[in-house]
Amino acid sequence: MKQHYTLIHQDKPIYFIDFSNIKTVDEIKSIITQTKDYIHQQPPKSLLVLVSINMMHISTDIKDLFLEYLDGNRRYINASAVVGLNSLTQIVFKSTIRKVRRDIKSFNDIEQAKNWLVAKMSINEVSSVNQQILS
Repeated sequence: MKQHYTLIHQDKPIYFIDFSNIKTVDEIKSIITQTKDYIHQQPPKSLLVLVSINMMHISTDIKDLFLEYLDGNRRYINASAVVGLNSLTQIVFKSTIRKVRRDIKSFNDIEQAKNWLVAKMSINEVSSVNQQILS
C-alpha cells in the first residue's frame, strides 16, 4: 500500500500520509523524506494534510523527527489532521504540537478528519478573500 498520496474529498485534494504500523526510525525517516520533498514543492498555505499513525511505534527519536518535520512544513500547510492516536501517542502528540505551535486536530474517525479539513479549507479561503477585499 502507498504510504502517501493525494485523495479527493468533496472536490478538495487532501494529502494523505500513512505512518500506520511503522516500527522503525529508518522507515519513518524514509516517509518523512519523501513527503517533505512533495510538500516543499507546493505553494504556501495550500495543503490539507491527513496523517494516520495507527499502531505506529513511538520513541524520543521519532518524536524529535516529527518536531523537525512539522516545524519545517508549517508554511505549506493550510490545515492538518491526525487519526490513530492511542493514549501514549495522544500525550506525545499534544506535547509536540504545543512545541511547534501548529493547529493540528486529532480525530478517531478518518471521515470526520476529512470533513473537518475540507471545512477548514473553506473557512480559510473565505478569510483570505475577505482580507484581500479589505486591503
